[in-house]
Amino acid sequence: QILDALSESEGDLDARIRLRAKDLHSMGAYLELARLCLDNGREDEALKWAEEGLWQFKDDKWPDERLEQCAFDLYSKQGNKDKAQNVIWNAFLRHPDLDKYVAIRDLDAELAKKAIAFLQGGMAKENPDKHGKGKFERIVIHPGVVSFGERQPVTSVLLTSIFLYDKNIDAAWAIVKKH
Repeated sequence: QILDALSESEGDLDARIRLRAKDLHSMGAYLELARLCLDNGREDEALKWAEEGLWQFKDDKWPDERLEQCAFDLYSKQGNKDKAQNVIWNAFLRHPDLDKYVAIRDLDAELAKKAIAFLQGGMAKENPDKHGKGKFERIVIHPGVVSFGERQPVTSVLLTSIFLYDKNIDAAWAIVKKH
């Protein structure tokens, strides 16, 4: 950090990047490096670091969604719809939420339908009890997200939120009545 501060005081961005590139132990470290590049007008270099971080940690069970969002934003800004769509779709499949759905819907209406179908398929697997209610061993509440187990959204809640966002009141109400 001392060398980084010294390089910053000297205005040597390349030295700061080289220093940080030596310690890329997490997706967060890649994100910090991408943000440093972004903050200094180096969008292409920021994207390079974001892509590398996503690739290096592609097998992480709980990837840093901020790095995925950074890559998505940069691809979108560059007009690279296919890569933006790929990043947000894969992020949605791992950890679906309303924000990712909205990003998918804004990119491709057909892919949004697939996202809903994916969630509906997951809802069918939530093992309803004899009263049609889903069984969850534990419910964890994160800011803005209700989930069971580890960071997995309750599918019926997420689908209801999506349908309400899309102003599909009948579909939302059907889920609420069933669950």
